[in-house]
Amino acid sequence: MAGALLGFLLWFGSELQISGLNYTMPSKSAFLTGMAVVLVPVFLAVFWKRKIGVWSSVGVVLAFVGLYLLTVPASGHGGLNLESISRGDLLTLGAAVVFAFHIISMGHATRAYYWQQIAVLQTATAALLMIAAVPVGPPAYVVWSGRVIWGFSLRDF
Repeated sequence: MAGALLGFLLWFGSELQISGLNYTMPSKSAFLTGMAVVLVPVFLAVFWKRKIGVWSSVGVVLAFVGLYLLTVPASGHGGLNLESISRGDLLTLGAAVVFAFHIISMGHATRAYYWQQIAVLQTATAALLMIAAVPVGPPAYVVWSGRVIWGFSLRDF
């Protein structure tokens, strides 16, 4: 059961991240996805009542300041400019939240089960969910020098 949950979290986080890449820059997406590591101690403190050390707290605060500076560009009139946060930023931030829960769940699962069992079930679950999600995906195109040279929809298969 733990491997299936991990596979679901892996699939869902991947779907959110890939969908977010349609609406935001890859560099911003990479930073936002990396926030999963910073969210782990926060979620452990909030949901599992674990204490956060001083240096972890400083790291979390600095990471969130960096997140703000990266995703909310400066405006001429100061203050919060939340209108500039794109749909892709929110989808990718959702992926970071899911990946943070994936990391926490992986830690719990490896205490109860062999990692080999978890890896097989997680991979199989994520693969099956990804295969099932293919028909609903957008058309894919191969672009060379700004021109579409080959296009197909996975719905065609």
